Formats: sequence, C-alpha cells, structure tokens
Amino acid sequence: WSQWVTYFLKGKGYILATDILPMDALPDVDFIQGDFRENDVLDKILKAFCDDLLFTHFGLSGPCALDMSRYWRAALIEDSGVRLELNVIPEHTEATFDKALLASSHATPLAHLRTTLPERLSRMICDLAGIDPAARLGQLPRDARKRLVRSCVTVPLNVEGDRGFTHAEVTMGGVPLKEVRLETMESRVCPGLHLIGEILDVDGRIGGYNFQWAWASGFIAGCSSFK
Repeated sequence: WSQWVTYFLKGKGYILATDILPMDALPDVDFIQGDFRENDVLDKILKAFCDDLLFTHFGLSGPCALDMSRYWRAALIEDSGVRLELNVIPEHTEATFDKALLASSHATPLAHLRTTLPERLSRMICDLAGIDPAARLGQLPRDARKRLVRSCVTVPLNVEGDRGFTHAEVTMGGVPLKEVRLETMESRVCPGLHLIGEILDVDGRIGGYNFQWAWASGFIAGCSSFK
C-alpha cells in the first residue's frame, strides 16, 4: 500500500521527503545497558543514546539501536565516514574505566566484567581485547589493559545493513508538514484530502510516540472532516 500512496501523492503534485528507513524489530531476548554513539571522522559525537540494547542472532536491536538508526542514516547521507561506537559500561569513560581496572588489580578481567555484564558478553569482550580472562588485572601489560578498556567503552560497530521494510518499526520521510494545515490535517496542495500518521514526514523515538502521532493526527483529521 505504501507504494500506491507514494504514486498517488506524487500524482497530486507532492514532493515527498527523502529516505524511508526500516528499523529492526524488537525480539524477546535478554538485554544489557549500553550507550550507542555516533561519531564522525573528527571524533565529534553527533548523537548518543543510553538505553536497553539487545544482542540477537541477526545483530543489534532494542530501543537503543532503533532510536540511533534514524540519526545514523541521516548522518551517513551527509558523511560516508560516519561511524558507530558502543559503550557497554555507559557510566564510564576510557579514563575512568582504566582507573577502575587499576583499582581492581587482584581481580581477573572476567570477574570484574561479570559484576555488571552477562558472562557470555564478558568472555566475548576478553576475546575481542585478546587477553586471558583468568589473568590478574594487575599483571596485564598496559597495552593489554588499554585494549580491554577500548573493547568496553569504544567498541566500533560495522553496520552491514537493515532488515528491510518487512521488519520496520517506523518509517522516515513523507509529505512535508508545511504542505498540511495542522489544525485540520488538510492538504494545502489538494484541498479535501486529509493526511495523517506516517504518510507525513514525522517520526519519533521508540516508546509509543509514533502511535500517539498517528492517533492524534487521525483524530484531528476525523473531527475536521465532519465540520
């Protein structure tokens, strides 16, 4: 139906906003807390989210990944060098986590990570850093400890793609709001035509905001059409 609506609106003289972005579905698996960050080539943080993050069989999902995907896609259009980084211990920076590791010199990397992270993830981080999970933190060479810090706080994420429109949670793009009378949701281009919900260039964070926009705009359009 979306292709038909696009064809219909273009036939009425509309110029639709670009980019419809499918966002991954939210599977029912365990989650951890994470900070999903978006950096450009100059290491300037463009957007950061700290929310639930899901590790699934197809990749990352959950509110954090879904919310970040809309900003990452927009940034990627502007700069192909934009990148994503993951912080699985969002209460720490590289400097503060390094100090925490030094203060726990008698603990092992695995034991230290398991205080805040699932064991499987903790072991994966140790593998990623190339360190022995059973070694004492105080015995780790400085370079190894720094690798462990980076593997927790600034993990680079290589985005291979999305899951397509079939699994979309929200779409981006649509009719610009300037072409609609917001007090009635009636089209300025085609009088008598009311536009609501995701047909318009409106999208919000995960958490019911997009449902609310659909219901509210539909209510306004319905009430105004009977006047």
